[in-house]
Amino acid sequence: MSPALHPTVELYVNSRELAETYDEYFGATPLFRFDRRFVAKHLRLPRDPAFGHSVLDLGCGTGRHVALCAENGCLATGVDLNPHMLSKAEQTLKRRNIPFSRAADAGNEIRARLVMGDFLNPPLPEGQRFDAALMMFSTLGLVEGGDNRRTFLAGLRNRLKPGGILILHVHNELRHRRAGLLGRLDEWRGEMRGLEPGDHIQEKYRGVLDLYLHCFTPRELTSLLVEAGYTLVEFLPLNENRDGPLDPHADPESANGFLVAARTVFPGGA
Repeated sequence: MSPALHPTVELYVNSRELAETYDEYFGATPLFRFDRRFVAKHLRLPRDPAFGHSVLDLGCGTGRHVALCAENGCLATGVDLNPHMLSKAEQTLKRRNIPFSRAADAGNEIRARLVMGDFLNPPLPEGQRFDAALMMFSTLGLVEGGDNRRTFLAGLRNRLKPGGILILHVHNELRHRRAGLLGRLDEWRGEMRGLEPGDHIQEKYRGVLDLYLHCFTPRELTSLLVEAGYTLVEFLPLNENRDGPLDPHADPESANGFLVAARTVFPGGA
């Protein structure tokens, strides 16, 4: 387990219960329909399979975006540390008759690959680059420490081709902050637990275990991406139901998370 992941994440990525109930628990979540539309727009789906557009899904879970991309002409590679999540992803791909492999370097007839490993250092062939990368449903928020998140995103940029696109979802820290004395008390409690601003421990996540999650302010996330070598394409605040964009007249602090698309920037265009 990478030291950049909080210890609670290790329990999460080994939980059979959370994996087996994942699709049922989140099945009616509006975000899981809207974020597919966001991904499809920025990947320009469907695509011609002959061009071999490659997508890397980090923290792929039960494979919902792997299946989406594979069904729409992409070669999709999903990486996850939870073996039970990958078993559910296999079931998803089989149910949809999508040819897949559990090998990272499978042949051209395969439309999807499922790889077990730490998304911070995915066990993929050296030098393999992708046209796009996904980090959905706050996967980036599982990475502990601002420096670790910056280092990770800079390394991920080198996994992408020049002009490659990164699509991600994060939670909104401004929505979670409390004003006045209660807010200062929260900060003090966090500092006592070794947490940075924006860090949260979700107690008994889904009734099973505590889980670390970092939430982002718009300024923090924008700066992080720029410093790591990306340029923003779209920064979309979500409405309350997470089934569309926030009303432009609404308070930005009320956004129920963000969907973001950014492109790689390499010095000299390399």
